[in-house]
Amino acid sequence: MIEPRSARAAGATTWIRTGTPLVLFVTLGLPAGAIGVAWPPMRASLGAPLAGLGLLLAAFTAAYFVASAGSGALGSRLGTAVLLASGCGLAAAGLLGLGLATAWWMVPVVTLLLGAGSGLIDAAANAHTSLNRGVRFMGWLHASWAVGAALGPLVVVTSIGATGSWRGSFVAMAAEDDAVCVMDAVGLRPSSRRPKNTAPSIRASAQSAPMPNQSVRLRST
Repeated sequence: MIEPRSARAAGATTWIRTGTPLVLFVTLGLPAGAIGVAWPPMRASLGAPLAGLGLLLAAFTAAYFVASAGSGALGSRLGTAVLLASGCGLAAAGLLGLGLATAWWMVPVVTLLLGAGSGLIDAAANAHTSLNRGVRFMGWLHASWAVGAALGPLVVVTSIGATGSWRGSFVAMAAEDDAVCVMDAVGLRPSSRRPKNTAPSIRASAQSAPMPNQSVRLRST
């Protein structure tokens, strides 16, 4: 579990640790806004069926649900930083797979990776924020997702305008997820260490505190 820390005590690393969840949610929102815009040219180039977008979203949602439901058990074993880095890696693999897919059947498969990675990022980042930040930062966190969802269509349109293909947008988002994975490893791992003197201090305070029955005995005598 990640211990709360003072925002002014850690110097430059505090800015990295503060900005990492926000950047994570920007990357989390990018595919949400990009898939709908990229779907018409994606369907045409891959020969996908008319109902293919529904299958894509169903695969994404199922993997998202399973990963977010299991994030608690995984987080207690691996730690928040490793869980977030794993989520970024899975999401990056899914986005890269979408950008490089050559047949329609590959799209739902790689979307499972994207959904699982997004579910891990969402659950772990929300848990980290609720334990270490206030309500105002939680609002900034979800506003960052909206920023990513708003930028997603722009990324697709820019890719189509520059390269004539929608594929470059997903490759670019995969590269961004890899960069955020490195940022996560640098920014959040140091804060996941529990202070070593916490248990002795609690034990010492417990031993020095008077027992209730002792005070009653002293009064009675």
